[in-house]
Amino acid sequence: MLLKVVQRLLTSEHALVPQLARLVTTKWLLHFVRAALPASVVATAVRLVAVQCHRTGRAGHSGFASEFVRARGLAVLRAVLPHFCLDADVYYAVLALALGTDVRLIPEAPSFAVQELFATFKVDPLKLAMPGALPVFFDMLRQTFIVISRTATPPPVDAATSPRHQQQQHSQQGQQQQQAQAQVQKVQQYGTIHLFLYAGGRLF
Repeated sequence: MLLKVVQRLLTSEHALVPQLARLVTTKWLLHFVRAALPASVVATAVRLVAVQCHRTGRAGHSGFASEFVRARGLAVLRAVLPHFCLDADVYYAVLALALGTDVRLIPEAPSFAVQELFATFKVDPLKLAMPGALPVFFDMLRQTFIVISRTATPPPVDAATSPRHQQQQHSQQGQQQQQAQAQVQKVQQYGTIHLFLYAGGRLF
């Protein structure tokens, strides 16, 4: 994948990295931050945003970070990334952006295990490298709980309907409850609650 190749080059010690960094613009990267794209593509694009934002130039700061904010890049992240609220790779990319973590520390297949989160983002003393990215992270968490609540709440049964229709509704409710349980198990497996507790403990 092109984005993966660009990420490897930008995080290498190659002499041409500064020239390549100038070609990776905010406008180009935001083309890959879309709800319709696979989560892996979006996560890699956000990692590249993190790489570019935390790159220090001769003046000791990244001009890309200022450009990204002016281009409303953070607003795009807040609008799009909640669609990937159950994807660990996207969460890790957002945390790397917010905390200034080297994206090379992110595992190839990250999980929401507390030990892995701590190993990747342990920063003492904790300092937000890009505070504007933090709302993106919490928007994603909020969307996760919205997804859980919607799937876990079955629709009410209308008592005025026919017995046959009520039976169909009961059957649909049973299926929805099974889906809701599967969704909750999935979220528990991803450890989103652990992620929330971890972030709360580290950031506040």
